[in-house]
Amino acid sequence: QKPFEAEELFNIIKELENIHGDAAEPVKWLKKICAGKEIFLITEMKPEKFEEGCGISARRRIWLREKPHRDEMGRTKLEVLMDSIIDFTTRYNNVAVVHEGISHLVETYGKEGVRKYFSSLYEKAKYGKFQIVVLYRSQTEKGILQSMQEMPFSLNAEEIAKIFRSTIRCTIIQFLGEYGSLSFTDMLGKINAKSSSDLAFHIRRLIAWDAVKKEGKNYELTPRGRYFADLLKLINEGEYRDPGSNVIYINGSAIL
Repeated sequence: QKPFEAEELFNIIKELENIHGDAAEPVKWLKKICAGKEIFLITEMKPEKFEEGCGISARRRIWLREKPHRDEMGRTKLEVLMDSIIDFTTRYNNVAVVHEGISHLVETYGKEGVRKYFSSLYEKAKYGKFQIVVLYRSQTEKGILQSMQEMPFSLNAEEIAKIFRSTIRCTIIQFLGEYGSLSFTDMLGKINAKSSSDLAFHIRRLIAWDAVKKEGKNYELTPRGRYFADLLKLINEGEYRDPGSNVIYINGSAIL
């Protein structure tokens, strides 16, 4: 395994920062994401007020406070939302689902119900190839979302560079991604480390950076580590795409 070229790594890092970072100009960022897309808007704020404030126009809108918690078929609002999103993304191509109102949903359906809803939504976005733009109003909402999403909520150049600048660390992540769980002895036999102490040093670093965890005598990837393993695999195959780009977060406190 060779370390990545500096220019290639820099471009990847900047793209990840742009996708996952909190936008300094949320309205401008939201308009950029939604440009040319069919928009499905789900909001606690009145949809027309949201659209006016953000300068976007949705093809379909759901106001979270408008309808009862169950419909005539007995479906909960979360089930209705999911069915509506599936229907919309089946009918149209190049879709962006703009979603806010996290606290309202949690108050109504509980954190576990909302967690299941968003987890299912993330999976459908991943395989249905549409984007979800989630706006949060506060650090509390950000924390709720972060606990639901397995991928790192935010990434920065320093975090990614710490992993990628070391061939040994990249190899550890790649092998754990491939095998799932390995003992120290297993890794020592597979990885071209200078010594056992050298390997131990890099494992400790990865644990400190929340990319690797120890379960019994074996080591495994954390959710953050699995993200890096996926990213490394895609880069090595020569086709980089951000596996998290179907879910985008924006700090909407300034516009909501």
